[in-house]
Amino acid sequence: MRQIIDLSGKKILITGASSGIGRATAILLSQVGATVALVARDEERLRQTLSSMDEPSKHACYSVDLLQLDNIGPLIEKSVKADGQKFDGFVHCAGVAHTVPLKLLDYTRQDEDMRVNYYAFIEFAKQLSKKKYGTKDCSLVGISSIASYRGGKCQTVYSATKAAMDAAVVTLSKELADKGVRINSIRPGMIRTELSERGAEQKGLEVDALSQQQVLGLGKPEDVANMAAFLLSSAARFVTGQNISVDGGGPKSEWF
Repeated sequence: MRQIIDLSGKKILITGASSGIGRATAILLSQVGATVALVARDEERLRQTLSSMDEPSKHACYSVDLLQLDNIGPLIEKSVKADGQKFDGFVHCAGVAHTVPLKLLDYTRQDEDMRVNYYAFIEFAKQLSKKKYGTKDCSLVGISSIASYRGGKCQTVYSATKAAMDAAVVTLSKELADKGVRINSIRPGMIRTELSERGAEQKGLEVDALSQQQVLGLGKPEDVANMAAFLLSSAARFVTGQNISVDGGGPKSEWF
């Protein structure tokens, strides 16, 4: 039987690999043959992800603070030099999701969120589209959110960072096509992660109650990881510049 998604021999970089969607993506990619460079701030939690992956010894962990954008170029160079292999793909799962009312918004908070959610994504795309770091058919994937176009109350900054990512994906797909590089984003709906559980707690809600709001209920990190694996594979060779929703069918009802 033909296996549609096969990443054997491919090297993929994943940010935010210490938990949630990033961890699920790292584990799945190891199961379909990829060699993975895991990136996050917490080295101990990265090691926990590594221990759950197939063939842990073939992968590498990098503890990096993405608030410092100057760390990104050296990180990629270090990894390429370490094994002599360029990157075939990238998934930006790192992100922050602050819920802040307008009266409390300041430049510092906005700048920090944009650095992690958007600026870092752009810097990785810039570096990995270079011939010395990325292969000629490299696939770049950003984990966006349905909040990019359907944000909730006090999600101004978070929604703005994800909308910026989605817009950049569309324009960069045209710019990078001549290099053979594809770029897409995934817009998850409500997914059960530590981040969503904290967000629900802050609003005084039970996470399980959120499952009643989406047509197919609450998603799992693996649901998003599956789409990421597809976009990284040759099966998606004709897909670029897309913002793809993985949202369980969206909300059960809309008010107009």
